[in-house]
Amino acid sequence: MQKINNILKWVAVLVCTAALVISALLLFHSFQAGSLVGCSAGSSCDAVLGSRWSRLFSLIPVAAPGFCAYAVLLVLLLFVDKLEDERFAYWMRLLTLVLAGAVTGAAVWFIYVQHRFIGAFCPYCMSVHCLGLLLGCLLLLRAFLGKQAWRRGVPAFVLGLGLAAVLALTQYFTTPRYAYDSGRVEESLPDPTPLGLPLVGDADADARVLLLYDYRCSHCRKLHAWLPELPELLSSEGKSVSFVLCPVPLSTECNPYISTDVDLFAGSCTLDKCALAVWRRKPESFARMDAFLFDESAFPRSEAECRAMAASLIGEEALEEELHSEWMRSYMSCVFELFGRTSTPGKGAVPRFVFADRYMVPDADSAEGLARLMLELLGNE
Repeated sequence: MQKINNILKWVAVLVCTAALVISALLLFHSFQAGSLVGCSAGSSCDAVLGSRWSRLFSLIPVAAPGFCAYAVLLVLLLFVDKLEDERFAYWMRLLTLVLAGAVTGAAVWFIYVQHRFIGAFCPYCMSVHCLGLLLGCLLLLRAFLGKQAWRRGVPAFVLGLGLAAVLALTQYFTTPRYAYDSGRVEESLPDPTPLGLPLVGDADADARVLLLYDYRCSHCRKLHAWLPELPELLSSEGKSVSFVLCPVPLSTECNPYISTDVDLFAGSCTLDKCALAVWRRKPESFARMDAFLFDESAFPRSEAECRAMAASLIGEEALEEELHSEWMRSYMSCVFELFGRTSTPGKGAVPRFVFADRYMVPDADSAEGLARLMLELLGNE
């Protein structure tokens, strides 16, 4: 039994060390944006680490308490068995289980946050969370096999889960509802509207808002589901608004304002252009193409799937003509310039709303929350 206990201990030490190292990287990234490989603007990693959920009270990086918890856990795992005072060692073992419960509960909470509120998963964060879940299981199992009585060990672990619940509630009720990025541009912006683009809402609405998005952007997919509700929600607030759909690829393959390749957006040039090609040749089929590309069950679509779907709707020959048309070149040139001129350095993300000289990258939890942000963008218009 002692041998198994020792094996579990050293496996737990390795898991805790790995979680500590990744937590340190995340903590460093929170102070030095762009320091992590694969976390460039527009990536799922950037969507998570740049979101309002990445900090407590809008100030403290959530990686900070995680780093501290794993650091203390590592020290306890390495040295608690060497303590001569048995009573003190006993309480330290219970503290180990409290912290194990805390990191387990926190892992569940932050996985839920990424799924429910952000709509994207950061690979670094998910690695830490999975390690936290594994560490909690290892330490709980070790408590049953070691010197600790399960009657004290389980309550200690549950206490840790309770502390994680307090953290979750605190973050939920103190995290402000605001935009991920917003700003104004002094000079007039290029307008792709005259090229003729898909529209959501009344064509005669008083205000037309441009929506820049990418069919490989998970946050765009989440917003896409709320978009049909927005005109009515804004109408109830006295705002007559429609939305012009402007696909903009976040790939270095075609976007000159993207400096770093992100695997997620590889092929997005093809996806966005195919959707526009369907709109140009057969507008009544655009909704079907749009839904196909954002279909949650097969997201994101491959280039081959996208081409096959577009060809089935408008024909292979028509598709090729539109992909290489003068209209497509004019549109891409215009929307890329619009994207570049409304991008805050280090935050070239979508979905992005542009209205007059203002732009906003929203970070909302619901259609109602998004409507409130839209009211801020529209101002007194």
